[in-house]
Amino acid sequence: MALPYPERNELWSATTADEWKALFLKHRPHQEARTKISLAEDMRILISEGNSHKNCDAAWRNTILLHAIWRLIWGHREVEDLLQVSRPDSGESSSSLPSRGEGLAKLLNKIRLELELASTLRPADVTGDIILTQEFLNMALHAPIQSLQAFAGKDGVAAGQRVYPMLEEWTQSKSARRAVWHAGQLIRATRQASTKPIQEWRVVIVYHASLVFWAYGIISSIRQKRDAIPDSASLVKMTVCLDQEPDNTTRRFINLGEGEPCLLDLASLEASQDDFTEAQNVPLRKASSIMQTTARMLTDDTTDGHRICPPLTESFARLMNELARSAKAIGLG
Repeated sequence: MALPYPERNELWSATTADEWKALFLKHRPHQEARTKISLAEDMRILISEGNSHKNCDAAWRNTILLHAIWRLIWGHREVEDLLQVSRPDSGESSSSLPSRGEGLAKLLNKIRLELELASTLRPADVTGDIILTQEFLNMALHAPIQSLQAFAGKDGVAAGQRVYPMLEEWTQSKSARRAVWHAGQLIRATRQASTKPIQEWRVVIVYHASLVFWAYGIISSIRQKRDAIPDSASLVKMTVCLDQEPDNTTRRFINLGEGEPCLLDLASLEASQDDFTEAQNVPLRKASSIMQTTARMLTDDTTDGHRICPPLTESFARLMNELARSAKAIGLG
Protein backbone atom coordinates (compact mmCIF):
# COMPACT_ATOMS: atom_id res chain seq x y z
CA MET A 1 0.00 0.00 0.00
CA ALA A 2 3.00 2.29 0.34
CA LEU A 3 4.17 1.74 -3.26
CA PRO A 4 3.54 4.59 -5.74
CA TYR A 5 0.47 4.36 -7.95
CA PRO A 6 1.04 2.90 -11.43
CA GLU A 7 1.30 5.27 -14.35
CA ARG A 8 -1.76 6.64 -16.10
CA ASN A 9 -3.98 4.27 -18.02
CA GLU A 10 -3.24 6.22 -21.18
CA LEU A 11 0.38 5.10 -21.08
CA TRP A 12 -0.52 1.46 -20.54
CA SER A 13 -2.93 1.51 -23.47
CA ALA A 14 -0.60 3.24 -25.94
CA THR A 15 -0.39 1.22 -29.17
CA THR A 16 2.99 2.50 -30.42
CA ALA A 17 6.21 3.79 -28.93
CA ASP A 18 5.63 7.23 -30.49
CA GLU A 19 2.17 7.44 -28.94
CA TRP A 20 3.58 6.41 -25.57
CA LYS A 21 6.34 9.06 -25.79
CA ALA A 22 3.86 11.79 -26.69
CA LEU A 23 1.64 10.93 -23.74
CA PHE A 24 4.63 10.67 -21.40
CA LEU A 25 5.93 14.10 -22.39
CA LYS A 26 2.42 15.56 -22.11
CA HIS A 27 2.25 14.63 -18.43
CA ARG A 28 5.95 15.04 -17.63
CA PRO A 29 5.54 18.36 -15.73
CA HIS A 30 3.42 16.47 -13.17
CA GLN A 31 5.59 13.37 -13.09
CA GLU A 32 7.54 14.21 -9.96
CA ALA A 33 4.43 14.98 -7.91
CA ARG A 34 2.63 11.91 -9.20
CA THR A 35 5.28 9.36 -8.29
CA LYS A 36 5.00 10.30 -4.60
CA ILE A 37 1.33 9.29 -4.41
CA SER A 38 0.55 5.92 -2.90
CA LEU A 39 -2.72 4.24 -1.94
CA ALA A 40 -1.90 4.62 1.76
CA GLU A 41 -1.22 8.35 1.36
CA ASP A 42 -4.35 8.81 -0.73
CA MET A 43 -6.47 7.09 1.93
CA ARG A 44 -5.03 9.40 4.59
CA ILE A 45 -5.87 12.42 2.45
CA LEU A 46 -9.39 11.14 1.90
CA ILE A 47 -9.96 10.38 5.60
CA SER A 48 -8.60 13.78 6.66
CA GLU A 49 -10.95 15.44 4.14
CA GLY A 50 -8.06 17.06 2.36
CA ASN A 51 -8.00 17.99 -1.31
CA SER A 52 -7.38 15.22 -3.83
CA HIS A 53 -4.37 15.31 -6.11
CA LYS A 54 -5.26 17.30 -9.19
CA ASN A 55 -2.67 15.44 -11.23
CA CYS A 56 -4.53 12.15 -10.88
CA ASP A 57 -7.14 10.76 -13.22
CA ALA A 58 -10.15 11.09 -10.90
CA ALA A 59 -12.12 8.09 -12.18
CA TRP A 60 -9.05 5.82 -12.19
CA ARG A 61 -7.98 6.96 -8.73
CA ASN A 62 -11.43 6.61 -7.20
CA THR A 63 -11.83 3.12 -8.63
CA ILE A 64 -8.75 2.06 -6.65
CA LEU A 65 -9.98 3.87 -3.53
CA LEU A 66 -13.41 2.22 -3.73
CA HIS A 67 -11.83 -1.22 -3.68
CA ALA A 68 -9.63 -0.20 -0.74
CA ILE A 69 -12.63 1.10 1.22
CA TRP A 70 -14.45 -2.21 0.71
CA ARG A 71 -12.14 -3.91 3.22
CA LEU A 72 -12.92 -1.23 5.80
CA ILE A 73 -16.66 -1.62 5.22
CA TRP A 74 -16.48 -5.41 5.49
CA GLY A 75 -14.58 -5.19 8.77
CA HIS A 76 -17.06 -2.65 10.13
CA ARG A 77 -20.02 -4.84 9.22
CA GLU A 78 -18.45 -7.95 10.75
CA VAL A 79 -18.06 -6.24 14.13
CA GLU A 80 -21.48 -4.57 14.04
CA ASP A 81 -23.27 -7.76 12.97
CA LEU A 82 -21.54 -9.69 15.76
CA LEU A 83 -22.72 -7.19 18.37
CA GLN A 84 -26.25 -7.09 16.99
CA VAL A 85 -26.72 -10.87 16.82
CA SER A 86 -25.13 -11.55 20.20
CA ARG A 87 -27.10 -8.82 22.01
CA PRO A 88 -30.36 -8.41 20.04
CA ASP A 89 -32.40 -7.14 23.01
CA SER A 90 -29.91 -4.72 24.50
CA GLY A 91 -31.04 -1.72 22.48
CA GLU A 92 -27.40 -0.68 22.08
CA SER A 93 -26.25 -2.72 19.09
CA SER A 94 -27.86 -0.65 16.36
CA SER A 95 -25.71 2.36 17.29
CA SER A 96 -22.69 0.57 18.66
CA LEU A 97 -20.23 1.90 16.11
CA PRO A 98 -21.83 5.11 14.80
CA SER A 99 -18.63 7.12 14.38
CA ARG A 100 -16.93 4.59 12.13
CA GLY A 101 -20.03 3.99 10.03
CA GLU A 102 -20.60 7.70 9.58
CA GLY A 103 -16.95 8.18 8.67
CA LEU A 104 -17.15 5.51 5.96
CA ALA A 105 -20.36 7.09 4.65
CA LYS A 106 -18.56 10.42 4.37
CA LEU A 107 -15.69 8.79 2.48
CA LEU A 108 -18.09 7.22 -0.01
CA ASN A 109 -19.99 10.48 -0.42
CA LYS A 110 -16.76 12.33 -1.14
CA ILE A 111 -15.83 9.82 -3.82
CA ARG A 112 -19.36 10.07 -5.27
CA LEU A 113 -19.00 13.87 -5.60
CA GLU A 114 -15.61 13.51 -7.29
CA LEU A 115 -17.00 10.93 -9.72
CA GLU A 116 -19.93 13.20 -10.56
CA LEU A 117 -17.47 15.98 -11.35
CA ALA A 118 -15.32 13.61 -13.41
CA SER A 119 -18.38 12.44 -15.35
CA THR A 120 -19.08 16.00 -16.47
CA LEU A 121 -15.48 16.61 -17.53
CA ARG A 122 -14.69 13.18 -19.05
CA PRO A 123 -17.89 11.10 -19.22
CA ALA A 124 -16.19 8.15 -20.94
CA ASP A 125 -13.89 7.61 -17.94
CA VAL A 126 -16.72 7.02 -15.45
CA THR A 127 -17.85 3.56 -16.50
CA GLY A 128 -20.93 1.65 -15.42
CA ASP A 129 -18.77 -0.68 -13.33
CA ILE A 130 -17.50 2.24 -11.24
CA ILE A 131 -21.08 3.33 -10.51
CA LEU A 132 -22.07 -0.27 -9.69
CA THR A 133 -19.15 -0.60 -7.26
CA GLN A 134 -19.95 2.70 -5.59
CA GLU A 135 -23.64 1.86 -5.09
CA PHE A 136 -22.81 -1.64 -3.85
CA LEU A 137 -20.43 -0.30 -1.20
CA ASN A 138 -23.04 2.22 -0.02
CA MET A 139 -25.61 -0.57 0.19
CA ALA A 140 -23.23 -2.95 1.98
CA LEU A 141 -22.35 -0.28 4.53
CA HIS A 142 -25.98 -0.04 5.63
CA ALA A 143 -27.16 -3.64 5.10
CA PRO A 144 -26.12 -6.71 7.15
CA ILE A 145 -25.42 -8.88 4.10
CA GLN A 146 -24.35 -11.97 6.05
CA SER A 147 -27.44 -11.84 8.26
CA LEU A 148 -29.66 -11.38 5.21
CA GLN A 149 -28.15 -14.51 3.66
CA ALA A 150 -28.74 -16.39 6.90
CA PHE A 151 -32.37 -15.23 6.91
CA ALA A 152 -32.68 -16.54 3.35
CA GLY A 153 -31.68 -20.00 4.58
CA LYS A 154 -28.00 -20.18 3.71
CA ASP A 155 -26.97 -21.50 7.13
CA GLY A 156 -30.12 -23.43 8.06
CA VAL A 157 -33.35 -22.71 9.90
CA ALA A 158 -31.76 -22.07 13.31
CA ALA A 159 -29.45 -19.38 11.92
CA GLY A 160 -32.37 -17.67 10.20
CA GLN A 161 -34.34 -17.61 13.45
CA ARG A 162 -31.35 -16.26 15.34
CA VAL A 163 -30.89 -13.20 13.10
CA TYR A 164 -34.59 -12.40 12.74
CA PRO A 165 -34.90 -10.10 15.82
CA MET A 166 -31.92 -8.06 14.66
CA LEU A 167 -33.27 -7.80 11.10
CA GLU A 168 -36.69 -6.73 12.37
CA GLU A 169 -35.04 -3.88 14.24
CA TRP A 170 -32.94 -3.07 11.18
CA THR A 171 -35.95 -2.78 8.83
CA GLN A 172 -37.33 0.03 11.00
CA SER A 173 -34.12 2.05 10.88
CA LYS A 174 -32.85 4.84 8.68
CA SER A 175 -29.90 2.61 7.84
CA ALA A 176 -32.26 0.07 6.24
CA ARG A 177 -33.95 2.75 4.16
CA ARG A 178 -30.55 3.94 2.97
CA ALA A 179 -29.67 0.35 2.07
CA VAL A 180 -32.80 -0.20 -0.04
CA TRP A 181 -32.28 3.18 -1.72
CA HIS A 182 -28.73 2.33 -2.77
CA ALA A 183 -29.87 -1.15 -3.79
CA GLY A 184 -32.40 0.52 -6.08
CA GLN A 185 -29.70 2.74 -7.56
CA LEU A 186 -27.57 -0.37 -8.08
CA ILE A 187 -30.43 -1.92 -10.08
CA ARG A 188 -30.73 1.28 -12.07
CA ALA A 189 -27.02 1.28 -12.89
CA THR A 190 -27.21 -2.38 -13.89
CA ARG A 191 -30.04 -1.68 -16.33
CA GLN A 192 -28.03 1.11 -17.92
CA ALA A 193 -24.83 -0.94 -18.20
CA SER A 194 -23.72 -1.95 -21.67
CA THR A 195 -22.48 -5.38 -20.55
CA LYS A 196 -25.22 -7.92 -21.33
CA PRO A 197 -25.96 -10.51 -20.18
CA ILE A 198 -24.97 -9.73 -16.61
CA GLN A 199 -22.01 -11.86 -15.64
CA GLU A 200 -19.32 -12.50 -13.03
CA TRP A 201 -19.23 -10.24 -9.94
CA ARG A 202 -22.13 -8.16 -11.22
CA VAL A 203 -24.43 -11.16 -10.79
CA VAL A 204 -23.45 -11.44 -7.13
CA ILE A 205 -24.13 -7.80 -6.29
CA VAL A 206 -27.50 -7.88 -8.07
CA TYR A 207 -28.33 -10.93 -5.94
CA HIS A 208 -27.28 -9.08 -2.78
CA ALA A 209 -29.46 -6.12 -3.78
CA SER A 210 -32.40 -8.48 -4.32
CA LEU A 211 -31.84 -9.94 -0.82
CA VAL A 212 -32.04 -6.43 0.66
CA PHE A 213 -35.40 -5.84 -1.08
CA TRP A 214 -36.71 -9.33 -0.28
CA ALA A 215 -35.90 -9.28 3.44
CA TYR A 216 -37.04 -5.67 3.89
CA GLY A 217 -40.36 -6.44 2.19
CA ILE A 218 -41.02 -9.69 4.05
CA ILE A 219 -40.09 -8.51 7.53
CA SER A 220 -41.90 -5.17 7.16
CA SER A 221 -45.05 -6.99 6.02
CA ILE A 222 -44.88 -9.51 8.88
CA ARG A 223 -44.46 -6.69 11.40
CA GLN A 224 -47.37 -4.79 9.85
CA LYS A 225 -49.68 -7.81 10.18
CA ARG A 226 -48.46 -8.64 13.70
CA ASP A 227 -48.99 -5.07 14.92
CA ALA A 228 -52.40 -4.92 13.17
CA ILE A 229 -51.45 -1.94 11.00
CA PRO A 230 -54.33 -1.60 8.47
CA ASP A 231 -53.48 -2.27 4.83
CA SER A 232 -55.39 0.87 3.91
CA ALA A 233 -52.54 2.88 5.41
CA SER A 234 -50.30 1.86 2.51
CA LEU A 235 -52.83 3.10 -0.06
CA VAL A 236 -52.34 6.75 0.88
CA LYS A 237 -48.56 6.59 0.80
CA MET A 238 -46.64 8.34 -1.94
CA THR A 239 -44.75 6.06 -4.31
CA VAL A 240 -41.00 6.12 -3.81
CA CYS A 241 -39.18 4.85 -6.93
CA LEU A 242 -35.91 3.43 -5.64
CA ASP A 243 -34.47 2.85 -9.14
CA GLN A 244 -35.06 6.36 -10.47
CA GLU A 245 -33.54 9.80 -9.94
CA PRO A 246 -33.76 11.04 -6.32
CA ASP A 247 -36.45 13.59 -5.52
CA ASN A 248 -38.30 14.92 -2.49
CA THR A 249 -40.15 11.64 -1.97
CA THR A 250 -36.90 9.66 -1.74
CA ARG A 251 -35.44 12.10 0.77
CA ARG A 252 -38.59 11.95 2.91
CA PHE A 253 -38.54 8.16 2.73
CA ILE A 254 -34.91 7.90 3.83
CA ASN A 255 -35.09 10.50 6.59
CA LEU A 256 -38.66 10.06 7.87
CA GLY A 257 -39.77 6.65 6.62
CA GLU A 258 -42.64 8.14 4.61
CA GLY A 259 -43.86 6.61 1.35
CA GLU A 260 -44.17 3.22 -0.35
CA PRO A 261 -40.77 2.01 -1.68
CA CYS A 262 -41.10 0.45 -5.14
CA LEU A 263 -39.16 -0.78 -8.15
CA LEU A 264 -40.11 -0.47 -11.79
CA ASP A 265 -41.14 -3.71 -13.48
CA LEU A 266 -39.84 -3.25 -17.01
CA ALA A 267 -41.48 -6.51 -18.04
CA SER A 268 -44.76 -4.57 -17.99
CA LEU A 269 -43.58 -2.49 -20.92
CA GLU A 270 -44.78 -3.36 -24.39
CA ALA A 271 -43.00 -0.47 -26.08
CA SER A 272 -39.39 0.64 -25.86
CA GLN A 273 -37.51 -0.44 -22.75
CA ASP A 274 -36.18 3.11 -22.52
CA ASP A 275 -39.68 4.46 -21.83
CA PHE A 276 -40.13 4.15 -18.08
CA THR A 277 -43.40 6.12 -17.99
CA GLU A 278 -45.55 3.05 -18.73
CA ALA A 279 -43.78 0.67 -16.37
CA GLN A 280 -45.65 -0.61 -13.34
CA ASN A 281 -44.44 0.10 -9.83
CA VAL A 282 -43.92 -3.02 -7.72
CA PRO A 283 -43.86 -2.29 -3.95
CA LEU A 284 -41.23 -4.02 -1.83
CA ARG A 285 -43.99 -5.59 0.31
CA LYS A 286 -44.72 -7.80 -2.70
CA ALA A 287 -41.47 -9.65 -2.04
CA SER A 288 -42.13 -12.44 -4.54
CA SER A 289 -42.73 -10.04 -7.45
CA ILE A 290 -39.70 -7.98 -6.50
CA MET A 291 -37.46 -11.05 -6.48
CA GLN A 292 -38.85 -12.21 -9.84
CA THR A 293 -38.25 -8.74 -11.30
CA THR A 294 -34.59 -8.73 -10.30
CA ALA A 295 -34.13 -12.37 -11.39
CA ARG A 296 -35.41 -11.48 -14.87
CA MET A 297 -32.66 -8.89 -15.16
CA LEU A 298 -30.12 -11.72 -15.13
CA THR A 299 -31.76 -13.87 -17.81
CA ASP A 300 -33.88 -11.63 -20.06
CA ASP A 301 -31.07 -11.09 -22.57
CA THR A 302 -30.44 -14.82 -22.90
CA THR A 303 -33.98 -16.04 -23.63
CA ASP A 304 -34.09 -15.07 -27.30
CA GLY A 305 -32.27 -18.23 -28.40
CA HIS A 306 -29.16 -16.36 -29.53
CA ARG A 307 -27.27 -16.31 -26.23
CA ILE A 308 -26.48 -18.94 -23.65
CA CYS A 309 -26.96 -18.03 -20.01
CA PRO A 310 -23.62 -18.34 -18.14
CA PRO A 311 -23.69 -21.04 -15.42
CA LEU A 312 -23.13 -18.58 -12.55
CA THR A 313 -25.91 -16.31 -13.82
CA GLU A 314 -28.28 -19.23 -14.23
CA SER A 315 -27.54 -20.53 -10.72
CA PHE A 316 -28.26 -17.21 -9.05
CA ALA A 317 -31.41 -16.68 -11.13
CA ARG A 318 -32.65 -20.11 -10.02
CA LEU A 319 -31.92 -19.29 -6.36
CA MET A 320 -33.73 -15.95 -6.65
CA ASN A 321 -36.79 -17.62 -8.17
CA GLU A 322 -36.82 -20.12 -5.28
CA LEU A 323 -36.82 -17.22 -2.81
CA ALA A 324 -39.65 -15.63 -4.80
CA ARG A 325 -41.71 -18.83 -4.44
CA SER A 326 -41.05 -18.92 -0.69
CA ALA A 327 -42.37 -15.35 -0.32
CA LYS A 328 -45.42 -16.19 -2.40
CA ALA A 329 -46.11 -19.23 -0.21
CA ILE A 330 -46.66 -16.94 2.79
CA GLY A 331 -48.90 -14.58 0.85
CA LEU A 332 -46.35 -11.90 -0.12
CA GLY A 333 -46.79 -12.11 -3.89
